[in-house]
Order: sequence, then structure tokens, then C-alpha cells
Amino acid sequence: MICRAITSNYWKLCVILAAVAGGTRGWELGSGHKYTLTNTLIFREAEPPKSGGDVGYRLTGELDITALWQDSNDPNIFLLKFELLSPQLWIKSRRAPEPEGFVEHSSKVEQVAEKPFFILWRHGDVEAVYMDPAESASSANLKRGLASLFQYRTLDDEVRQRDASGLCNVAYVTSGDNVIEKRKTACAHGTLPPPRKHPNPVFAVRLESYRNSTYVLTQSLLPEHVFDYETHRMTLVAKSDVGTSVVSERTLKQAAGIPSATAVQANSAKHAVMLLKPEYKKTGIELQPMPATCPDAGCPT
Repeated sequence: MICRAITSNYWKLCVILAAVAGGTRGWELGSGHKYTLTNTLIFREAEPPKSGGDVGYRLTGELDITALWQDSNDPNIFLLKFELLSPQLWIKSRRAPEPEGFVEHSSKVEQVAEKPFFILWRHGDVEAVYMDPAESASSANLKRGLASLFQYRTLDDEVRQRDASGLCNVAYVTSGDNVIEKRKTACAHGTLPPPRKHPNPVFAVRLESYRNSTYVLTQSLLPEHVFDYETHRMTLVAKSDVGTSVVSERTLKQAAGIPSATAVQANSAKHAVMLLKPEYKKTGIELQPMPATCPDAGCPT
């Protein structure tokens, strides 16, 4: 009741004090949380919008996250294990039924769930990602995106952070007693090839990107609900109604059930990974280029 009477600017301080007093600050070693996942990607023409003109896909499933190792020198540093369970692919075509238009589709997406991955999590930052080097590029990129959802701040801040989108300017703003808004701008990729520019300025394109996430946190300052929205709109400079846009929506919601696992005794996170999965290697969190699959005649230019 005391915290409720204080202005919302001090809510986080109240939560931190309450969490420390109750011993529930952050992750708990040997325990974790279960989330339901919905990942939707839509492709559409820039303008004008047409009924039934969108195409895309949706991935649904469950995500189990458990804390397997904790730094003895800093109790806020954990090695987290991510497991994607029961993934299902849905597709949307121009002939799909309205309004949602997504229908279940067979795929090999279940192979993504065969191999868990690990992240080194420190005070809300993802400092390292560990996964099987034999992962396909698409599977590894999906997991980089999931890891990026767990990089956040609990107070207003402006920082430079690196995640699946690259190195970005990131602004965090509290918009409620337990809500954090995250806005990423000026993202620069260090792993993707530089964009090509058409020699004729008539065909020059303009790219506009918007990346925003909303975090609803629990009393222990862990994500209870995450909504991530990203859109990229590319149009001709000379004719702004000609172009295309890509919209990505990802939702995580905490679900019932508390996954558990045996904690690992190790000197470091790297040592813990070696004990758990000797073949796993540390990899970057930025998205990696997808290999082109072209016919024998070659790729179109």
C-alpha cells in the first residue's frame, strides 16, 4: 500500500526493495518460466492496401527458460537454457480464408526444437549466445531473435545495445507501474553485406524502419508479457506508393507451469556450457546472412 501511494516514478525502486526483501529478485537457480510464443511475419504492398493482399507465416509454440548456472561473484549473472517446444508453422496466402488467413502447414520447423541453446544473461543484457555450430542459418537466426527479447532495462535509460537487429540506439521509457517501452533506432549490422544502390536515381529506394517492444514485468522484474513490433517499408523515392513492407510481430506470454533443471557446478559460463553440451560454441547475437539457394542457371540479378 505504501508503494501504491508513491508516484509512479519510484515504482521500480519499490519493486526492487520488495523483491530483495522477499528473495525473489530475477531468476532462480534450477528453476525457470514457461512462455507461449507467437511469431508472425507479414509481407504486403506499400500502398494502397488491398483486401486479401497480404502473405506471410506464423510460428507458434512454447518456450521454456531455466537458469542452470549462477555466477558466485555476481548473483545477477546467469546461464539460461532456452527450449522451444511444440513449434507449429502456419501460412497465409492470398487465397487463405479471412480474417486471420493463417492455416496450419506441415514443415520441418520441429527440427528447430531438437536443440536447445544458452545465453549468458547479466542484469538484463545478453552477453553471449551458445548454440550448436551445426544449426541451420534459419534456425540459428530464429534463436538469436528469441534471445534478443530477453535484453531489456527496468528503468528509463538511453544506451547502445547489440542484438539480432545489430548495434542500435535504444531508449527505455517506463509507461506504467510495471511496463517498459523499448524503442530501437539507427541499427547498424556488422554481419550483413552493405545495401546495393541503383545507378539510376529514378530507381533509388527509401527504407523506413520502426522497432518497438513493450515489456510487462513481474514483481521479480522478469518478463511476464512481451510484445515486439517491427516494420520495414521500402518505397521508390520518385513514387512513394510503389514498394513493399514487412511487418514482424512477436508475442511472449508467461504460461502456467514452472520448468526445473539440475543446476551446474562450474567456474564460468563457458565451463558450464562445456559440461552441458561440449560441441556448442559461442556465437554472435546479430542475424547472419542466409545462404542463397539458386537453380543451376544461377540467381537472377
